[in-house]
Amino acid sequence: MRAALAAHDSDEFAADVSDVETRARLTGLVPELKLRVARQVDEDQALAPTEYDPDRLTASGGVSTWLEARATFNLDHLVYANDEPGLLRLSLDRAKFERELLNEVAATFSAWQRARAAMEREGALPEEVEVAEITSIVEASKLDALTDGFFSRRMSTRVSALSAKAATSEPVACPRPSDERLGEQDPLGVALNNAERIGDRYRYVDLFTE
Repeated sequence: MRAALAAHDSDEFAADVSDVETRARLTGLVPELKLRVARQVDEDQALAPTEYDPDRLTASGGVSTWLEARATFNLDHLVYANDEPGLLRLSLDRAKFERELLNEVAATFSAWQRARAAMEREGALPEEVEVAEITSIVEASKLDALTDGFFSRRMSTRVSALSAKAATSEPVACPRPSDERLGEQDPLGVALNNAERIGDRYRYVDLFTE
């Protein structure tokens, strides 16, 4: 399950959300700058009659430029950022995804274990063993997809360790003919059948425990 979470960048996602939340709050220390430039042109005419020129007009005009700058600090963002509800919703969606991911990993691993048990079941018919073997391969492929190949790498490591141990110990005969046929195609079965005797034939579950 840890491998599945790591494959889907669980830790990185949590760190990214925390960084975004921190930056959203720090925006309260960064001012919002507003700049405005205005240019005004004034033209005016007025009647200014005189004794000599009763229709005399006077004209006036001018151009003015206005510059305005405004800095606004949103100090309330230091306590509560506007982006926090969206980040919370994103975190809840991520938590739901991770729960579904872990449930899928657990269900797939259980299906793989059941398939392995069916392959090892005493008195199993050849067609039942074949179906169980195919199911085991399919479920192992699913686990590889969910854990970015961790499942196969871990199996290879454990099987290599068991094989090395089996090479230095007395081989144990296969308990039934079907195991011999199965062992030829299944390195995990070979490793277990040649390791020192184990009371529980489903001990392969311990391959994935520290």
